[in-house]
Amino acid sequence: MNPDYGAATLPIVTSYRTFLVTGGFILALLLLGVADAQLTKKTLVMPEVTAPDSTGAETVKAPIEGGVEKQSGPAIESVLEKLQMTSGPASEASILSRVVPDAVTTWVLLKNGDRAGMISFVDSPNVKTYFIALKEALQKSFSPGLKDLLDETQEREGKPIRNILTFFDPAISEERTIFVRVRERLYEFHIAKDKDGDIFALVDALTE
Repeated sequence: MNPDYGAATLPIVTSYRTFLVTGGFILALLLLGVADAQLTKKTLVMPEVTAPDSTGAETVKAPIEGGVEKQSGPAIESVLEKLQMTSGPASEASILSRVVPDAVTTWVLLKNGDRAGMISFVDSPNVKTYFIALKEALQKSFSPGLKDLLDETQEREGKPIRNILTFFDPAISEERTIFVRVRERLYEFHIAKDKDGDIFALVDALTE
């Protein structure tokens, strides 16, 4: 899962600063998309928040559509443990944290004590809107150094549909970047040098 597709023919700018400027543009798109979804939907199903448990934490249940509760997918911490990876506070900000209006979680990923990459994720019923707007903003920010671009929707038998956008652009990050939308979660992964196998294994495990 690491094909060399070459640089795509996309609108090009040469400064990473331009990507930051597009943050305002993408935020406007996201807010418009969310507002439109709310206006066109007759009723909104809100999460059910139960009373705090013994630890003081609240339990939030996912909205139920058609009487079937949406699956949240594998627990990230459990998957990391299975793959013998650990996580910790990230020193760098993710792209998602700059452009998504919801709360974003970001961790650095370690394998045998060495950096394997980074994971950033957000849970929201609006992740499809976020993903589309994110792609539009990135297309305006890619530099001439862009390579290994892959943008596709993957339908897998017995597994949820996932949307993947992956590329390497040194003007955006020194590491290969992957965005994955699956169920109601949007991920951002960065891959450290020679850690492709570890991160792609993580991507597959989290999108089962």
